[in-house]
Amino acid sequence: MNTTIESDQELFSIINKEKDFQNSHLNLHPKENVMINASRKVLGSILTNKYSEGFPGARYYGGTHVIDKIETLCTSRLKQFLKLGEKSNDEWLSNVQCYSGSHAELAICMGLLNKGDRILRIRGDFDTVLENYYQVDYYNLDKKGKGFDIVDLREKCKILKPKLLLVPSDVLTSFIDYRLLSEICNEFKIFLAADISEIALLIAFNRYGKEENNPFRYCDIIYSNTQSSLGGPKGGFLMLNNSKNPGMFQKVNSAVFPGLQGGPHNHQIGSFAVQIQGMLTSRTVEFVAAALDNSTVLAQTMLDSGIPLLGDGTDTHLVSVDCERLGVPCELISKILTECKIRHTYRKFEENRSSIMFGTLVYTFRGGSVSQMTILGNLISDCINVGVEIFNKVGKLDIPIETRENIFQEEISKNDRLKLIFDRVSGIISELETIYFD
Repeated sequence: MNTTIESDQELFSIINKEKDFQNSHLNLHPKENVMINASRKVLGSILTNKYSEGFPGARYYGGTHVIDKIETLCTSRLKQFLKLGEKSNDEWLSNVQCYSGSHAELAICMGLLNKGDRILRIRGDFDTVLENYYQVDYYNLDKKGKGFDIVDLREKCKILKPKLLLVPSDVLTSFIDYRLLSEICNEFKIFLAADISEIALLIAFNRYGKEENNPFRYCDIIYSNTQSSLGGPKGGFLMLNNSKNPGMFQKVNSAVFPGLQGGPHNHQIGSFAVQIQGMLTSRTVEFVAAALDNSTVLAQTMLDSGIPLLGDGTDTHLVSVDCERLGVPCELISKILTECKIRHTYRKFEENRSSIMFGTLVYTFRGGSVSQMTILGNLISDCINVGVEIFNKVGKLDIPIETRENIFQEEISKNDRLKLIFDRVSGIISELETIYFD
C-alpha cells in the first residue's frame, strides 16, 4: 500500500496547484484564515480512525475513554480562549462537535423551536433550508450600514412575534450593539443567538468594542464556525447560557447528535483544540493589532478615493463596499477583482442591497504592511471605478441578460487599466511571505 501523498501524483499535483494559487493571489477573503502547522498535523492524525458516537462519558459503546479526553480538552480550551474560564462550569455549556457553523445554526433552531415557529434574521445563504421547517422573516440594516435598523427590527418583533433572532457577524463592519438587541428580545420573549464566526478572534483578544458589544453578556446562545477568524479546521461550535436558559442545552445538544449528525470528527476537534491553544500568545495579540491597522488603512484609502463603504469605515478587520450606493451590481465588481487576482466575497443581504467584503487576516499573516495596503487600497478603488465605467457604458442597454454578461466580460478582458492593476497587484503579492504547507 502506498503510504505517502507524493505517491499519488494525480492528487499531489492538484494540491501543488492550489498551493501555488494561494501564494500567487492577494487573499482578502473575509471568511478565510491560515491554520498553524501543528493544527494541520493533528487533522491528519490517527484521531480520524476513531468512531465515538455520543458525548464524553456517554458514548454508544466502549473503548472511548481516551478519545473522550480530546473533546473535553477542546471544550475547556474554548472556554479559556473566549475568556470564560472564570465563569462557573455550568453557566456556558458548549458543543464542539458541529461539522460547520451552518450545522450549529440548524441545531439551535431544531433545539429551541417547534416546526412552523418564526425566525427573524438577515437574508443569507441558508434561508431555503430553514424555510423548509420554519417561518423566516428578515430585518434590515440602517441606511448607511452602520448598524441594524432598530426601528424596523423592533416593529417586526412586535408584529411578527418571532421565537428566535439570529444575528450574523459577516454583514456589519461596525461593532454590534448586543445590549440593545437583548433589550428588544427580552421585551418580546425572543431567543437571541449570535453567530461570531467573523469576530470571535477579536472578542477573544478584547478588540471588539465595549461592554455592550460583548455577545457573552447579552445573548442566549453563541455559535461560530472554527475557521473564519479562528483559523482552525472546518467545523463549528455552539455555546448556550445555561443560567438564563436552564434545561435548554440538552435539547440543542441532542439536535446536533443524533438529530443532525453522526459521530464526531475527532481529528477536527483535536485540531481545533491545538489551534486555539496555539493562538494564546503575545504574537497573536500583535497579529490582531496589525490586521486592524491594515483594515483601517484599506477603508480610509477607499473612502478617500470616493468608494462608498457600509458604515463609512470599519471597526474590525472587515471592509465592505456598499454596492447600492455605488450603483453597480456586486457580481460585476467581483468579476473585475477576480481578474486582478484580488480574492474577496460578496453577498446580498436585502432584496436590493449587496456588498463586496474584504478581510485582512490572511494578508496580515503573510506579513502585509500598512504601506503596501495603502497602495492596494488605491488599486482596489481603481478596479471598482473601472466597474462603474463599464456598467455606465453597458449595464443599462436594453439587451438580453446573457448578452450583457458577455459584453461585460469582453470589456473587462480588453481594459488596459485592469492589465496595469493586475501587474501592480502581482508585484505586491510577490513581496508577501509564502504560506508553507509541510
